[in-house]
Amino acid sequence: MSDYSSSSDSDDGEKVRISLKLSASCNQHDLEVSSEPVAVPVDVTRRGLSAIINHLLDRKQAEPKEEDEDDDSSKLPSLNFDFILGSSNKLLRTSVGREARRQGHNFEQAITITYFPSQPAPEDQGESEPMPDWIGALSAVSGMVFAGCYDGSLQVLHEETMEPLVPRVFSHTGAIKCISSVARDDDSYYVATGSMDHSLSVQLYQDQALQQVASCIEGHNAAISSADFGSSSQLASGDWGGELYLWNLNQDISEQATVKKAKKDKSSETASHFRSLTPTGSMKAHSSQITGIAWNSSDQMITGSWDHSIKVWNVERQDCLLTLNSSRVVTCLDASRVSAALATGHPDCTVRLWDVRTKSETSSWSVSDNTFRPSHKAWVSAVQWFDAYQLVTTSHDGMVKWWDIRSSLPLHSIRAFSKNKGLALSTTSSAIYVGGTDNRVKRLQIPQSGMDVHEKGIAKQ
Repeated sequence: MSDYSSSSDSDDGEKVRISLKLSASCNQHDLEVSSEPVAVPVDVTRRGLSAIINHLLDRKQAEPKEEDEDDDSSKLPSLNFDFILGSSNKLLRTSVGREARRQGHNFEQAITITYFPSQPAPEDQGESEPMPDWIGALSAVSGMVFAGCYDGSLQVLHEETMEPLVPRVFSHTGAIKCISSVARDDDSYYVATGSMDHSLSVQLYQDQALQQVASCIEGHNAAISSADFGSSSQLASGDWGGELYLWNLNQDISEQATVKKAKKDKSSETASHFRSLTPTGSMKAHSSQITGIAWNSSDQMITGSWDHSIKVWNVERQDCLLTLNSSRVVTCLDASRVSAALATGHPDCTVRLWDVRTKSETSSWSVSDNTFRPSHKAWVSAVQWFDAYQLVTTSHDGMVKWWDIRSSLPLHSIRAFSKNKGLALSTTSSAIYVGGTDNRVKRLQIPQSGMDVHEKGIAKQ
């Protein structure tokens, strides 16, 4: 058994034996070290544990070396790791000894600690040219970013260069407050935008061109504040009056609507004819503004509102299955289809997590409400899941924060705006896009882990 003692040991020199285990979800198997128990000081933290793993992997030291130490220029760079002690499923944010005592571990037995590479901080990778007005809504997909502005225009940007791919399209007379996009089978996209002018517009993006194919004028009698595609045919929208509407795009667009292009002449440009959709369902979902809609399955969706409530709906029956009462107004929400968890943002600077799962035999519900420690300094305006454990938020404080639900504090805080508010964000597997009151869309690159970057470098040599 190895002994990793140091001059920084606790006063009584107490040790604890640990067994390090690479997370099963980590596919970088060359980061695996021996599971043989090692003795470490009880006050060792994740920084010290990372140093131990880097030593066992024969990587560079994170700390500056003494003059008489061996040169390590040929070694791989050190990595930062995160740790989960025992079966807690919580990231280690205190000393090993304190967490082990909290869990009631016996120090006479080796304690298993699972480790995996830490998520690097997103990096600023530029921004778009200024747009005519505030960025009210964003939806990022493979290759492009759809941006809705307060002047009623829709812009399509290249995902990396942030250059416009098509001329701006004006489909509303009021500010765009929400946007949702969905891929179709033919490599095209439907893009739905909701506006303060009470209208919901559906655009078709195909062959680097935007064309309006439907307008949902019937139904809403208030500003549309939220919209979300459940599939390429299912669309839901909510307004400031608390009304929730359902739309079937397959029936109304693919089968009934025809898009005709007028012949060009010297004095006119190409014109399009589009159909006005009729809702397939509607309900008084909330007593106040619906601020978020998220489909968590093909037949269920979740809505959040200024009336402090979160509701789960059966779409086919148009029934409310569950009502959750939050202590604050809900300003935004997003559902994770991977982990069946819901994240909500609030004006009190907090992000709350809701676990809503059914028991298939009885259809009863189990709910728990967890709150991250307040980290934003203002209204949380947008939240989006990145994977099963991690999510991203932005706020009127101009910050973008990267969270892991296994910790109550954010992993990273990035200032996206110095004197402006963050209003909207969207993520892909490689980047975060955020927009706000400075009229620009900013791109934050999500770095790969150190090992992935290094391996690519070797492959190029």
